[in-house]
Parts: sequence; structure tokens; C-alpha cells
Amino acid sequence: MLLPFIKDGFECGHKAFHIVDPDLREEHLRRLESGGIDVTAAQRSGQFTLVDWHDAYFQHGHFDQNKPLALVEEVLRDGARQGFSLTRAIGHMEWEERPGVEDWLEYEARLNYILAPIQRPSHMSI
Repeated sequence: MLLPFIKDGFECGHKAFHIVDPDLREEHLRRLESGGIDVTAAQRSGQFTLVDWHDAYFQHGHFDQNKPLALVEEVLRDGARQGFSLTRAIGHMEWEERPGVEDWLEYEARLNYILAPIQRPSHMSI
């Protein structure tokens, strides 16, 4: 369902940042390739970054909303520094019973505040 959005971003020269289930990583890459996206070239050029959700959301085994928020800010800054006019992101996370997940809704609200003012040279579409 998101492949047209993703493919359009690659074709427009936007940075792509994806957070996926580590068990579905290879399937995700295959879907991108089958959609005509040269994943290897995009990763090599810095246009595409793929992160496992455990690395993004559950560093050290628990959810600390400050860590993924900092990651998003870093990705946006890096995209702008690399010369990308826009960063398009998709994030997937299945519910996992882990310490800190009760803060998920607050994380989502805070993420909106991080993204809202970024209507300048580089911003993230979610």
C-alpha cells in the first residue's frame, strides 16, 4: 500500500528512512526491489536508511521515548546536511509488552511537535 509513496520519494530524490520489524527486513527490501527501487545504490548514496524497530524503539530492552525522538531529529538533520530537500519516513511497530510502552501515545504526540515546525528545507512525511 505504501509502495507508491515510497517509490515517488526515491524518484523525487528524497531521503528515505524506514523502521521495520527485523523479522520482515528481507521481505521489505524485496518489496522495494520489486517496485523498481535500487536499494543497494540508495543505501550506498545515503538516500535510504533502514533500521530495525528494536534498534529504534527498544534500545537496552525497553521503550524510552526520548531515544526514537532523538533518532528522528538526527535523521532529519542528516538528510538536510546531505542535501535532501525532504525526508520521507515510514515506521512499523507491533505492540510488544516491554517496559516503557505505556509512554507510546506520548511519544506519538511529541513526534508531531518535532515534525510540525520542520516545514523548512528538510522535513519528514509520515
